[in-house]
Amino acid sequence: MEKDYNFAVEIYKKYKHSYENLLAQSESIKDYSVVWSDFGFEFYPFQHFIDFGIKKPAKIYKNKPDGESGYIESRFIGNEMYYAFNPMYKTSGAIFIADNNGDKISLKFDEEDCDEEEKVILHYFCLLKYKDAKIDKVLYYSNQESEEQESFYLSQFLYNADGKIDMIIRDGKHRQYSKELITVPTFRYRFEYAEGKTLIYHKQLKPEETEEILIFSKIYIL
Repeated sequence: MEKDYNFAVEIYKKYKHSYENLLAQSESIKDYSVVWSDFGFEFYPFQHFIDFGIKKPAKIYKNKPDGESGYIESRFIGNEMYYAFNPMYKTSGAIFIADNNGDKISLKFDEEDCDEEEKVILHYFCLLKYKDAKIDKVLYYSNQESEEQESFYLSQFLYNADGKIDMIIRDGKHRQYSKELITVPTFRYRFEYAEGKTLIYHKQLKPEETEEILIFSKIYIL
């Protein structure tokens, strides 16, 4: 995990102050389609549930909602999203999807006070590493300097014989108001598929094992 953490720190440094360049690149694209929704789309399968506990998909609006707040505008080239933002708070929570040397990366920016000056800097990123055309690892890294908070999570994907997700093993490190990163518990998300539904079982593996419990049982459309 240490190698992946060091790699994530370098990626963060690379994109930390890239908002203006990414915005200019995105705004220069003229041929795109737009989808309006009540919150953002998933970057990888089950992201919203595992990261945020959200069990329902984003609500898509047929027409552009009235007003500027309360919805997300996502821009696509074909089926690939490349830019998403809240029209009222365009610099706060803007997301760009990019290619990083063959890895797919989602970059979320936010306004932050740095050296007594408010700047738009990288809040967090998720990076997908592929193997045999499937997600092998997801690297998540966040560094909120104003709150002296840093987080790193490594999610490893395992697949069954049918090519479906079998398990996701998540490790990580975190610190807040301290200089040292503390290792967080290791969790396992085990998947089963029955009667058209996806079932997810959750269990802590380290530092001590806990009982496995069912936390998700719904029809999930990739």
